[in-house]
Amino acid sequence: TNYSSYNKQAVELLKNYCKLNHHITYRFVDIDSHPEIVNEYTDTISQFDMIFETKTKVDGKEISRTRKLGMLDLLTFTDEFEQKLSQSVYSIYYGSYVESSNAEQAFTSALMTVTDPNPVYVTILTGRSELTQLTYFQTLLTANGYNVNTVDITSEDIPADTDVVVIPAPKTDY
Repeated sequence: TNYSSYNKQAVELLKNYCKLNHHITYRFVDIDSHPEIVNEYTDTISQFDMIFETKTKVDGKEISRTRKLGMLDLLTFTDEFEQKLSQSVYSIYYGSYVESSNAEQAFTSALMTVTDPNPVYVTILTGRSELTQLTYFQTLLTANGYNVNTVDITSEDIPADTDVVVIPAPKTDY
C-alpha cells in the first residue's frame, strides 16, 4: 500500500469484497521468501502480481481456475505512457501518466472468470502470416471473462475444449 495511492485503493476494494462475501479472502505473499508458491501456478508470477483462484468440484472432479492480474491491469494510462512503454524495455515511472483506476473492473472480471461454471475458451490461430496479432482483442476478451490462448496452426492442434476459433486475416491460405 505504500507504493501508490492506487495500490491503497485496490487493497480497500479487496477488503470490501471480503466484507460482502465471506467466500472471498486474500493474502499477501512475499514470493522471494516463499518461492514455492510461484511453482504452484503455470503463469509466470512476479512481484506485485495478483492471483485470483477458486477450486470447485465439477462432475466429481476438483477443478482449479486461476486468473493473474498485474499492477498495470488496475490502471488506465494516457496515450503518451502507452507510447513510451511500447518504445522502452526499461521500467518507466508511471504515476503522472495514470488517468484512472480500473481495479474494480479488473477484480470483478477476474472473480467472474474463476467462478464461471461454464467458461468459454477462445483459440486464436497464428502461423499463416496474419495481417494483425489481435493483441487488443485478446486483452478485451480476457477482461470479459473468456479464456484465451494462441495456437500456431502449422505446428499445434486446436485444443479440444475450444468453443470459438478466431482466424485473424491470414496472408497465406490454409
